[in-house]
Amino acid sequence: MGFTSTRQVDEMTLADYDLLVEAMKLKNVDQDYRTHQQAFLNHAVRASKGKKQTPRYKKFKQFFDYEKAVKRIKEKKKTGLLSRVMDAMKEKGDDIDD
Repeated sequence: MGFTSTRQVDEMTLADYDLLVEAMKLKNVDQDYRTHQQAFLNHAVRASKGKKQTPRYKKFKQFFDYEKAVKRIKEKKKTGLLSRVMDAMKEKGDDIDD
């Protein structure tokens, strides 16, 4: 996560932590996208050589739906445990953005 001391962790708010976790998950989706894109292109190159093969997926989006993966992470954020704890703290009147 790029921390160099425990003090940096101690100074983080729940909102900061929540944002950091979401950013890491979205970064993983980007890595998955690139991995799937490479696999898709590798198959496309092989399918065009030699015997005629029909690809299972004609479009990359059928193979990996980036928007759907990002949406799934955003939806999980809204229903996750940390989100519920932060909502409860807000209702109680605790300031979570110190």
